[in-house]
Amino acid sequence: MNIKDITEDKLNLFIDQQLDSDEMNEIHEALLDDKELREQVCQLKAVRELVGYAYSEVPPSGFENSHQ
Repeated sequence: MNIKDITEDKLNLFIDQQLDSDEMNEIHEALLDDKELREQVCQLKAVRELVGYAYSEVPPSGFENSHQ
């Protein structure tokens, strides 16, 4: 796999461990060789973590109570 063939979508699947083992290994090898790709993965993980924090504190909408 060429580093230029690794899309952001593919990196997200890599982070989620949703690729087959061959693709996981290819991306892992690419990460060892490419600092910019490693930085991109770190940024994607950071965004995912921030989004997770944002949604962990969401108060109930009250929508459920209005239908009782």
